Amino acid sequence: AAEESAAACDAVRPLLGGLSCRSFLSDHWEVAPLLSRPGAAWARALFSLRDVERMARLWPLRFLRNHGTAVVHTPGSGFLADPRWERGAAVPPDIVEVALAAERTFVLHNLEVYSPPVAAFTRSVVAFFHAYTQVNLYVSPAGLEVATSPHQDAHSVFIVQARGCKRWSVHPPARGNWTLRSLQRGKAGEVLSPSDGSLMQPPSIEATLTPGDVLYVPRAFFHATATADAATGDSCGGADAGDPSAALTISVLSEDVFATWLYLLGEALDELAAPPPNPPPNPPTAPPTAPPTAPPT
Repeated sequence: AAEESAAACDAVRPLLGGLSCRSFLSDHWEVAPLLSRPGAAWARALFSLRDVERMARLWPLRFLRNHGTAVVHTPGSGFLADPRWERGAAVPPDIVEVALAAERTFVLHNLEVYSPPVAAFTRSVVAFFHAYTQVNLYVSPAGLEVATSPHQDAHSVFIVQARGCKRWSVHPPARGNWTLRSLQRGKAGEVLSPSDGSLMQPPSIEATLTPGDVLYVPRAFFHATATADAATGDSCGGADAGDPSAALTISVLSEDVFATWLYLLGEALDELAAPPPNPPPNPPTAPPTAPPTAPPT
């Protein structure tokens, strides 16, 4: 068990900003955001935007269906799906180009199921945090002043920028960081303002992520994104300006009762599949004794 924990710690270090695993857990986990820069080569090995076409050809991906689900969002709408992409319709291989041409954000869920490099890394994240982990892809066109309006998640998330750039603003919640899934704000069409002091504090991190950057956002922290420069309105990213933004969200579902029980069920199944331990040797048996004789009458 100690060797497995050490291996998981080593595998997730790119997410931890050069901190030790112990320091990250004590100083940042679910309490403070963190910016890391493991590098573009590491991000490219994990995921390429070309992988979407390959997955769409290999797997029966569908819009708005559980597992293998895809969504096309209207930017800045509070995560409303564009109705032009109907529930249950197959995801075409050229969906990235189509969504970007329509100035929409394409989202693909559960890459940990369909991408072998992502699956291998996700296993290490699960082993380290002991919680079910889901990886989604967000692809947004360049030049959006608002890609996502402020919102919060009931789980912690690591954002891995794989291509292009995205500007992030992370705000601590005004009322503590224990938010249930049913109480998340800024979703289902709710569009919030970053100046709403009743919900969120001023930003603790404002950063533009470029390929190879990682941002940790603790559960319940509000966050908003853009793919345009805040000052000029032009596409962010310098030399990569105009390139679409592609980012993975690695969501550690530590808040979810279902996820906790799912993890425990997985451990129980592993125990059942394991070979039984060697039985202890049979204890020596005492020699039989003669039955007592009846007392004389």
